[in-house]
Amino acid sequence: MMNGYGDWRKAKHLIDLRGWWVVPGRVQRLGLPKMFKIVAGLSFCLALLGCTNHERTEDYGLQAASIGFVPARIALLPCQTWPTTAAWESRPSIGLKSSEVQQFCEHLDRFVEDGFLNQPYMRANSRRFVLKALSDAGQLDKLQELSRLWARRPDEGCAPCRNAPTYYRSVVRERPTWVAWLAEVASKLKNADAMLLPFVTQAYERRYDDRGLQVAERGLGVALLLIDTANGELLWAGGRHTVLPHKRLTTGRLPEPLAYPDWALAEDRVLTAELWRDFPGRQIY
Repeated sequence: MMNGYGDWRKAKHLIDLRGWWVVPGRVQRLGLPKMFKIVAGLSFCLALLGCTNHERTEDYGLQAASIGFVPARIALLPCQTWPTTAAWESRPSIGLKSSEVQQFCEHLDRFVEDGFLNQPYMRANSRRFVLKALSDAGQLDKLQELSRLWARRPDEGCAPCRNAPTYYRSVVRERPTWVAWLAEVASKLKNADAMLLPFVTQAYERRYDDRGLQVAERGLGVALLLIDTANGELLWAGGRHTVLPHKRLTTGRLPEPLAYPDWALAEDRVLTAELWRDFPGRQIY
């Protein structure tokens, strides 16, 4: 996909597998060499630009049971790295130092709070308020308990788990210890009826050889979970991730290591308005 969309059906010119060049109003037969050049060119562009994906499956967005419900007060919890104890089979890793991931968290926190600006139906207790209220109550360490509360037991299967919201619904949602945690923390936060939890779900960099191409790649992913504090129900989920590669041909002599793409570009592709799609009460101006 390109830029999180990738809907080629909306393109002005389409190619089918039989070699027809479809232009609005006319159809033209392509020779195989020309068709090959066009397809190869598109593939080359995609390889250079990288891939950005807005999670558009049925797992994300406004949950079916929550349609029509807009929380009166949402507590904005500070960003965390997705707990390593809450893993599923295909989950990408966090391969960076915690100090580096913390920078992404700070930017995600700022993005979330900015998302509530000029939104009359989205009322929130800010991250600063949440931290101060828990600190005043002597319960600031509550925020560090997710790793324990969300951990999968060794004998606990999770066949539906393929991303953040499916893991939460399948493993965490109905745990009595988690529902009790929500109630206790919400009582210290003006009884907020929902919490928004931001996570960095993946952040890595790697170098490898792809059939003669040197590749320096960086990947970044985030998830937002809006949770009902009364019963732990998942109200809404947003997610987005990107993979950015730098590539060059391998030569006979060893050049300087290939530079990684800029992290700022990865953040620009992930922290977009698309992340807020279908958020309860959000107005699009």
